[in-house]
Parts: sequence; structure tokens; C-alpha cells
Amino acid sequence: MNPSTSLEGSILTPNGWVIGKLDLVDGIISSIDGRILVAGAVPKAPFVLPGFIDLHVHGGKSGDWRGGEESIRTFVRYHASHGTTAIAPTTTIGPVPVIEKSLSAITSIAQTRRRGEAVVLGAHLEGPFVNPLKPGAMEVSLILEGDVALARSWADKFNIVIATVAPEVPGGFDVIRALAERGCRVQIGHSIASARISEEAVHSGCSGFTHLFNAMSQMEHRSPGVA
Repeated sequence: MNPSTSLEGSILTPNGWVIGKLDLVDGIISSIDGRILVAGAVPKAPFVLPGFIDLHVHGGKSGDWRGGEESIRTFVRYHASHGTTAIAPTTTIGPVPVIEKSLSAITSIAQTRRRGEAVVLGAHLEGPFVNPLKPGAMEVSLILEGDVALARSWADKFNIVIATVAPEVPGGFDVIRALAERGCRVQIGHSIASARISEEAVHSGCSGFTHLFNAMSQMEHRSPGVA
């Protein structure tokens, strides 16, 4: 972006739509000038909006998390073309070498952004430390128990900003603590944890949930789960 630039169109602000011009200096909004759209009126394109932030995305168009750097860049560009300005490409279950190849590629992309790409914040590691009783679309045979040595190794070598872990699996709490200590946002997902175990996981470093209500224990009578 140039040090100074302007964008014109229907601008979404905290006070509603403004039809006019937005000025930026060094990427920071310096002013918004125009008329406020009256209530009930429909704004028209082009739209000037905050960018979307996507923290859970496995692919898009012809790109996939397993396909190597160029394949991941393909779906990063695709989502950028639809308004996503920051993204965390997300792995899922696969053989350990495949996961490591993907984490390495995402780390490289995060360091070398190209024209037309969303900002890659780092990787979202979804699994393999999840519960095989809540696999979702994951291949059960490739799900692993919590391996703290492997988790530490990945966190030290690769840029992992989010990880989805089931706290109740053997070694789950150790993985949560190891990743959280390295600055990773750990989320509960693909889990049959009880409410009590979920609360313990939060105290151990978890700070969110992955696809809440989906692939996790539900709010059942006298047995509130993760949800």
C-alpha cells in the first residue's frame, strides 16, 4: 500500500454506512468523509469493509492443506479475493510427515507474503491429539494420543498460532500446557470431555473452542459437556 491512499464507496463504520471517501496514511485510517446513509436505505457497491479473519480453513478452490506451499498459497489467495485479510491455514489428520510438511509450508508462507495473499498468521493445528470418539471427518486410525514431545517439537520448529486438542485423551493436558507455554492459542475440540474436565483445561491453558457444539460432548441432562 502507498504511504497515502484513498478508497471510495459505501463505507461501513461503527455508526452505520457512510457514502463517501476513506483516507489512509501508512495503512491507518486518517479520515472518513461523506454522507451517512439514512436508515432503511440500501448501500451500493463498491463496499469498504473491515477484512475477515479466518482462523479455521483447510483449503479452497483447488488448494489443500496437504498439497505443499503452492497449493496452500492458492487457497490463501482465493480466500483473500473474497475479503479474508488474515488467515490461519489449518491442518487436520494425516501421517506425521504430511502434517510436518504442511506446518513447514505454512511457516514459510507466513514469512514471505506475496501479492494478492491474505496475511498468514501461522498454522492452526487441528489434531492429531483429539478423541477418536468424536472424529468428525478425520481418519480415526491416524488420531494420536497426546504426545508432548512431538507437540513441543512442532511448536519449536513451526509457527503454530492455534491448536485444537481434546484434553481428556491420554497426555492431552500435557500437550495443552506445552503449547500454551509457547504462546499458542489452544482450543478444545473433537472431544468428549465433561464440563469439569473442560474447566480444568481452561485453567491449564485452553482459551477457546473449535466449531462449538460440533464434534464435542453436548449439554445433556445432569451432564453438561464441552458445549
